[in-house]
Amino acid sequence: MKVLVSTIIISTLMVLPASCDRQQLAEEVPGQTSSPVTEDPPVADRAIYIFIGGSHNGNFASGYDSGRQGIDTRCADALNAVYSFLSPVAISGMISFKNDSLRNLVPTDHADAKVYGITASALESQLADSWTDLLDEGPLVNLGTALGLSDSWWTGSDTMGNTAADRCDSTLEDGNGWDVNLPEPPPYEGVVGGTTGLAGEWVSSSTANCSSSRFFLCVAY
Repeated sequence: MKVLVSTIIISTLMVLPASCDRQQLAEEVPGQTSSPVTEDPPVADRAIYIFIGGSHNGNFASGYDSGRQGIDTRCADALNAVYSFLSPVAISGMISFKNDSLRNLVPTDHADAKVYGITASALESQLADSWTDLLDEGPLVNLGTALGLSDSWWTGSDTMGNTAADRCDSTLEDGNGWDVNLPEPPPYEGVVGGTTGLAGEWVSSSTANCSSSRFFLCVAY
């Protein structure tokens, strides 16, 4: 009888599933838990948006510590008031300063994203496959159509988006720019871009007197 009982017990243990053994092992080792296998979340789609920030004369420094601070603050105000449907991580006035060119506004880790023009009613138009393509080849469609832009806009840039000499600079060329005390007669001028989609001309078409009011654009990503 003892031999028969031992044989039954041994046979039963031999047919226990492996999962039972693993469960028992986990129960015997204090603190040991199983971790489910998870996949990395998908990379979020990135995009660069350009929109109209408003209109202003060539002195963006008025009321602020610098021209850069002035135009960036105005762009942030426009985002909150008109383009609140966007949720960018950064926003800048789309304009060149002495050591801060329009071309370099978007960092390299975002520069490969598609570029869109967007209107106040949230209508999007693709302008380029990347920030570099936009500056090198020009927009795919006219800015006037993509942004609802009806006139020229301050850029202070050459045809490649680099800093130009004419940028409403109080020292004419040596300062950061966009800080001229108004009203001032010529030669205080700033480079403006057009409403076209032509390479170069869209960002550098002519100059305007700094006391005149022109559109300014904003870039967000």
